[in-house]
Amino acid sequence: MHTFQAMNTEFSTIGLTQSARKEIEWLIRIIEARLSRFLSDSELSRLNRSAGKPVSVSAPLYEVLEQAHAYYCETDGFFNPYLGAVVSGLGYNQSFETLSTTSRTIIPTKVKHRSKCTNPLMLDRVKQTVRLHPDVLLDLGGIAKGWSARFGSSYLIKKGVQSGLIDAGGDIAVWGTNQGAPWGISIADPFCPNKDLASFWLRHDTGVATSNCIKRSWLLSDGSRAHHIIDPRTFNSAVSDLVQVTVLAPDVLTADVYAKAMLILGFAEGVHWMQERKPELAYVQVRSDGSVHTGGNIEAYCIEWEGRNQCQI
Repeated sequence: MHTFQAMNTEFSTIGLTQSARKEIEWLIRIIEARLSRFLSDSELSRLNRSAGKPVSVSAPLYEVLEQAHAYYCETDGFFNPYLGAVVSGLGYNQSFETLSTTSRTIIPTKVKHRSKCTNPLMLDRVKQTVRLHPDVLLDLGGIAKGWSARFGSSYLIKKGVQSGLIDAGGDIAVWGTNQGAPWGISIADPFCPNKDLASFWLRHDTGVATSNCIKRSWLLSDGSRAHHIIDPRTFNSAVSDLVQVTVLAPDVLTADVYAKAMLILGFAEGVHWMQERKPELAYVQVRSDGSVHTGGNIEAYCIEWEGRNQCQI
């Protein structure tokens, strides 16, 4: 296994040659320089400072923005990359590594926002320009890691790499086999991260993403805790009976987006919503009482799975 730090999380790769590992690390660092909200000279930061006027952007940033907006529409806004001002106002205006080591509590800032911005982003594919609404601040943290894992795996597949695993802080792209055997994926217990909650052995190329509202949380001045997953209905940290959701999908980007949406919606509403929107996906939910529920089309992705006290939906 090869590990490195990027995008304020740990990346790891398995089953790759030394040359492929170096290429992935190089690619991820280039992507971070374009997509990070915390780097003042990143391409995304420059775009945020130019809100209200058309801006020419690089092909990678354009692709991420196009896909992020498509998921925003597809999920009716439950995946929302346009809430950067809200999450910054809650104190997440610096990398989590810096935020988590601060000794002070965070005083949240009230942010003026529109309840419904009908055109947050205008895209011009021909000119490769984007125009961000003046009232909007982009935050691609909800999609950047999953997009990076998918981009990296696609890049290697095109170069003839027949198998491998890229883990972008819990957003995982796997393809091929693990030395002829099925890939095995474990999910950490949100209440005890050093222990595994469930394990899966995958049938084929799969994207696996986990969304968790405990790991990246911080203390506010009123004694409450905030986290980075924002409910677009309340413009605040999501509050539901779920603390963690893992989604299995054909690609890691889809898994990433729908794990976050399901976490926001909560157990019952999330199951109903997923059955209506994406019945082909599979998921593992962990409720605040510690109970574990698996559901969706899990047999399509897994040869075998096991876990602690799981209830099949």
